[in-house]
Amino acid sequence: MAKIKNKNFKFELIFNLKNKGKIGIQLKQGNKLIDEEYLTISQGLDILLIDTIDNMIIRNRIDRLSLNNVVIRGKIEGHALWGMVLKTAGIALGI
Repeated sequence: MAKIKNKNFKFELIFNLKNKGKIGIQLKQGNKLIDEEYLTISQGLDILLIDTIDNMIIRNRIDRLSLNNVVIRGKIEGHALWGMVLKTAGIALGI
């Protein structure tokens, strides 16, 4: 993955709900994919999600304030706890 040293760029974090049980997390700068991780929806998703996002930010050497857009793609079941976790993470990151 590309290493970004300039902290003035704006980045987008995308949560992709491609199929049941998996969440893709993409870090993009414009149309360029900088980093990507996949998580399995399970108990402890909240902690795993936070750790994964932190690791992506640290690994790519970007400033946390450079995340100017958070997107959730896919369908979230209304009663699913993991959906509330994703929405809360998006709000905390500044949707």
